[in-house]
Amino acid sequence: MVFWSAIFKARDQQSVQRPGKAAGVLKDEDGWYYEESQNFSQSQSTVRVDQHRPGVWRSLQSSCGVVGLNKPERQQEVAAFFAGSYRWLRLETEVVRVPGSSLIKVVGTYRDTSGKEHATHLGYLDRELAEELEGKDVRKLWPRIRFIRFPSPGRQSKYLIRFDLMQEADLQQIS
Repeated sequence: MVFWSAIFKARDQQSVQRPGKAAGVLKDEDGWYYEESQNFSQSQSTVRVDQHRPGVWRSLQSSCGVVGLNKPERQQEVAAFFAGSYRWLRLETEVVRVPGSSLIKVVGTYRDTSGKEHATHLGYLDRELAEELEGKDVRKLWPRIRFIRFPSPGRQSKYLIRFDLMQEADLQQIS
């Protein structure tokens, strides 16, 4: 009996963060839309995200990631973001004292179980992409989340966020 209980014992909640139920659908009167879904045939640790916001947006860069997401010093904040619901990302330029180097922070916003909104620094954009964006107002860009992945229980996998970097389309250039 001890053998089986050792194998199937409950795991420490902090060591394994699994996705709960998908957050569902949220749409407000201003046109902001958010939906999460889990496709269990693909992966139980992946949550697909569908986000829309007002305006016409075009993809500037697809399949971006967050550098430094799994650093130990961000562990609590990242775990809280992943445990939350209605997750959005925004970008902020970080002031760097070395000329010619630019860092762009990825900030995650989410709601906790009581519905209160929080924001936390998750990591940075890739250095090459940050250099391409130098001189642009990154507050006008939108990192549209495509999916988030939770660590798989019992493995050394890590948190993962994939997003498309979107830029508001110039309607004069489109027509």
